Amino acid sequence: MSAEGTGRKPFEGRAPFLVFIGIVLFSLAQLTWWIVLLRGHGAEAHGETIRRVQAECIAATAMLARLGPVDEAAAGALLDRHFPHLRYNPDLPADRLPPGVGSFHLSGGVEPRPEWVAEQEARLRRRIIMFASEASFFIVVLLAGFAVVYRAYNRELLLKRQQVNFVNMVSHELATPLATIQVYLETLRRRAAGREDILETAAVLRDETRRLNAMVDNLLFAGRFQRGAFAIHPEDVDLSERTRRAANLARELAERMGGGLELDVADGVMLRADRAAIESILSNLLQNALKYGGANPRIRAGLRAENGFAVLTVSDQGIGVPAEELPRLFQMFHRAGGEKVRERPGSGLGLYLVRQFARAHGGEVTAASEGPGKGAVFTVRLPLRPQGLA
Repeated sequence: MSAEGTGRKPFEGRAPFLVFIGIVLFSLAQLTWWIVLLRGHGAEAHGETIRRVQAECIAATAMLARLGPVDEAAAGALLDRHFPHLRYNPDLPADRLPPGVGSFHLSGGVEPRPEWVAEQEARLRRRIIMFASEASFFIVVLLAGFAVVYRAYNRELLLKRQQVNFVNMVSHELATPLATIQVYLETLRRRAAGREDILETAAVLRDETRRLNAMVDNLLFAGRFQRGAFAIHPEDVDLSERTRRAANLARELAERMGGGLELDVADGVMLRADRAAIESILSNLLQNALKYGGANPRIRAGLRAENGFAVLTVSDQGIGVPAEELPRLFQMFHRAGGEKVRERPGSGLGLYLVRQFARAHGGEVTAASEGPGKGAVFTVRLPLRPQGLA
């Protein structure tokens, strides 16, 4: 969809990022110019040194020529005293003499010492390496900063999209049951239906009220976790009984949708846990299976005790989960399947809360799916005797 179709300007919300890109490009240009400038200064300084030494060679050769015939040892001693970085070479070819030396009619000539030349070349290499290292360091720092800002910008965009989706979804989720309740309450008020219709109407009101309460509970719990204000209130919980009760409610909904629910619960699975948290885990897992279990959801729920853990499983034969979505399935607001999933009821908080509650009790939740169209299996493991819960 085009920007015009969405009613937004093409670059709305991206101005700070575009400004940052401009700053990065300008900084890279400045850094490149700085590198070229420093390298030019280094080459100029090296050339100046060479020219100075050439002039000294000419001056030293003239000095030796004025002294008349001298042997190599005397010439070397004289140069060591006045020009320690030069040496007398009686066999220096004429083509290697510095400009102007030939006019002195001196046998041989003066040249820089090889060790001095090697030192100057090493100094030039060190300077080039220093410039390259500094430039590389600044470029790496600049690119690393760009990468960090880019990731933060993308995360902020994703969070904004999730927040917008969440607000839209919550508005729909809250408005739909309230509107339904209002309509059926008006029907009851007018007493326009028989007793059988009244019972059916009451059942619909009950379901919509439960849906609304679950939504509000999820919002409240999510807010507490985000603030770090969630606290466990442990008590003895008969997980077997709670699982059967939650499964029976889910079975009614599944059967109305043309599906069903199979239940395999071991007796006597007891926990020391927060009752509201356990009920939320059961409700959110079963509601998730109903939402994504297909048009006629076939759900299986099981509970057993294993190696000191209560193992709760809920599976469906619905739309499944792509492999790349599994690691993000328990993130807040994340809903596998992209924008199409927004058409389904849900807040994107249910599985997030399941994981938070499980971890708060020293447990964990995992998800598995063979791929799209092949259903999903959720497994919650809770310690039967969690540490730190009195």
